Parts: sequence; C-alpha cells; structure tokens
Amino acid sequence: MNRIAAVAVLCVVCAFVGGCDPRAGDKEEIRQVFADFESYNQHGNGKAILDVFTEGSYPVYETLIKVALDGSREEVRKLGASHRLEVFRMRARGKRAELEKLNGKQYTEFATSRRWYSMPAELYVESSLERFRFKEVEATAELVNDGERTRVRIRFVREGDRWKLDEPAATLEWDKELAAEARREGVPLDEYLLEWLELELGREVDRERVWKAMGK
Repeated sequence: MNRIAAVAVLCVVCAFVGGCDPRAGDKEEIRQVFADFESYNQHGNGKAILDVFTEGSYPVYETLIKVALDGSREEVRKLGASHRLEVFRMRARGKRAELEKLNGKQYTEFATSRRWYSMPAELYVESSLERFRFKEVEATAELVNDGERTRVRIRFVREGDRWKLDEPAATLEWDKELAAEARREGVPLDEYLLEWLELELGREVDRERVWKAMGK
C-alpha cells in the first residue's frame, strides 16, 4: 500500500470510529504528568516532583516562606486561600531553622519529601482530567474527582519537549474551590482552612500559633 492510499484508509477508519484526535498523544502525556504529580505527593517523592512543575511554579514559595517566618496576621490574611493554607502548614509543621535557608524549588522538594501533601484516606479522591483545551504550547483540563466534575481547570505548559503543570494557575482555581466549599459548609474561609489542616495532620492545630510569626 503506498503512502497516499494508507492515509486515505486511515481517514476512513477515523471517520468510522468518530474522528481521530490529533491531540491524543498530548492528552495522554498530560494525564501522566498529573498522575505523577499525585503519586509523588502521596508517596513523598520530592526529587521527582521537581520534573512535574513549570519553572515559574517555584518563586512564590520564597515569598510564602518570608510570610511564614515573619509575617503578621494582616499579611497572612492578604494571601489567597491556598497560599494562606500553605503558610498555616509551614507554621504548624515546619521549623524556622529549616525553612529560612530554602529557596522555592528547595522548599517544594523539602515539603513533598516530608509528605506534607500526602492525603489521609478520608481526604483522598480518585482524580482524572477531562474536557481538554489547547492553545499553542498551553493546555487546560477540567479536574474530575471521584467521577464528579469540579469546574477546576488545571493549566499545563509545554517547556522544551515536555508538558508541565503550572501550579500558580492551578492555585487560583483552587482558591475559588476552597471558598465555594467553605460557603457550602457554612463556615468562614479561615475556619475551613484550619479544619482542612487538622484533617491533614490528624490532630488539632494551635489556632493562635498559625497566625503568628515563627519564633527565632
């Protein structure tokens, strides 16, 4: 079969089965990136997770470390929900001597390796990505948890020859979802974030300590 005939046959087959998806390979790779992201978080693989994120995902952690170390209550309250939770997490789980020497990328490896993002059984959900949208070297996909659509769209960027997860963009989406969950629960957002942190830790959180700068 010559090349033209082969292409013609392929097109017929694609039409019969509902159309060939020119982005099928990209979707498969992105789904694998997201699966790796979840697995590395759950199992504390800090080194490997650095290959998942875009380079632009790390600098924000340097700002958050500064806030966690020395920020006032007012500074913490100015943060978005996800970043506020991260500062609470740093103050509840970390030590000043550990955090103050880390840059953003080092913090990502450190916190992941300490399994700060490993979910207990009651919080863990089966996640998947659907409803992809592509634009040049960018893509977004809707997060589906336990078969339910979330309206949260995760952004991925192609850096070099690989798709990577854009965490700052995902954080903005999570901020909206955290606020919506707090409203559904009928509790203030800060209370919802602290309850979430307590579920992560499996213990009560010192509600005053997480609002205060870390000790010298």
